[in-house]
Amino acid sequence: YRNFRRNWERTEHLAGQTIEQPALFLIGEGDPVGEMEAYTIKKMPMLVPRVEQHVFADCGHWIQSEQPEKVNRLLLDFLKRTFS
Repeated sequence: YRNFRRNWERTEHLAGQTIEQPALFLIGEGDPVGEMEAYTIKKMPMLVPRVEQHVFADCGHWIQSEQPEKVNRLLLDFLKRTFS
């Protein structure tokens, strides 16, 4: 978190660029990051047009620990559809 300013300085030339790679975004509905970054998450498909987003009900920040079967199912399905 202490490196935010340097990250922005080093990647300023990328402003406005889209990320064309397929992406999978998973978040728990109770994750405070989802609240803090709600605007960014909502805007994500405009900058990452091939993003697939899933929100896990009854789940917090540690989705892989709280709902591992669902995480694995979505991840394996995404990889199979995307890279097979």
